[in-house]
Amino acid sequence: MSNRIFVIVLSLPLLLILAIFLEMGRRSPRPAVQLEADDKPTTLPQRQEEKKPPQPPTQETPTPTAALTIAQLYPTACKALVRIRLHESLNGKLMVGDGGLARGWLNQHEDNWNEGCEEIGEDWPWPGDTDDLNKCEWVAIGYWRRHCPRYLKSGTVEDLVRRFRLPYAPYRKDNDEYVRKVLGNKNEGDPQW
Repeated sequence: MSNRIFVIVLSLPLLLILAIFLEMGRRSPRPAVQLEADDKPTTLPQRQEEKKPPQPPTQETPTPTAALTIAQLYPTACKALVRIRLHESLNGKLMVGDGGLARGWLNQHEDNWNEGCEEIGEDWPWPGDTDDLNKCEWVAIGYWRRHCPRYLKSGTVEDLVRRFRLPYAPYRKDNDEYVRKVLGNKNEGDPQW
């Protein structure tokens, strides 16, 4: 029962975002009106937009300002971030860790935060913005992009969890316990990794 409630609580923000996008799609722009000499409104003809040839895709990875979500760009990283969030902040209930050295949804240290921000081209202050889940996740993506881009693109959830805490020593013995705890935060129906 508690797992179902937990899944429902996690899906509420996604449903809210979906509802906003659907509502934006239903709204149609109003036609431009021009008053003529007899003060009768007439609708201006719609301008035909020129069709441009398709552009080749760029090799750059979008940053947080892009319209795509982390789940669309990095589905494995999205799963890893959920597991890390559940472990590190108990899903937002414990926003300070490591004796005050780590803050936010993912309990990120200041150096890691600054490196992630630099990688994605943002200047978000630590700890001021660590209470913003979206920013925490994008900073983590930036940190992974800097330290383990190969695993960000084609790694497993375990690969990313190992490199979240210790990017330079992911298989150090004390990291095994951390990975075991983080991966233990699963919901019913989650895929096995």
